[in-house]
Amino acid sequence: MEIDITSFFENAEPWKFSHSIAEGGPSAGPDTWRAALSEAAEAPLLKTPEALDALRAWARSSGGWEKDEIDAWSADKCNALFIQLVSGDMREAGLDEQFADEID
Repeated sequence: MEIDITSFFENAEPWKFSHSIAEGGPSAGPDTWRAALSEAAEAPLLKTPEALDALRAWARSSGGWEKDEIDAWSADKCNALFIQLVSGDMREAGLDEQFADEID
């Protein structure tokens, strides 16, 4: 499934949604989760039932959560998790660094 993350990619500050305790202190986990939930409520990336189902299918395949837990996730929670995943990938690729605007 293709999900358009263009506006997020162009405007987001990925550090806000994905950073470690070493970078943000002991509250990094709760801080990034709150930020992702807030962003999810304001500007969701997963906008259709199919997109939400795709995220849930990915989560089930990861083995990180139980099926019943995943099935109970709200749209905001799915979007927050997706925002954290995209942000982590952006940071890993160096897209939150000095030359990020040069990357197509």
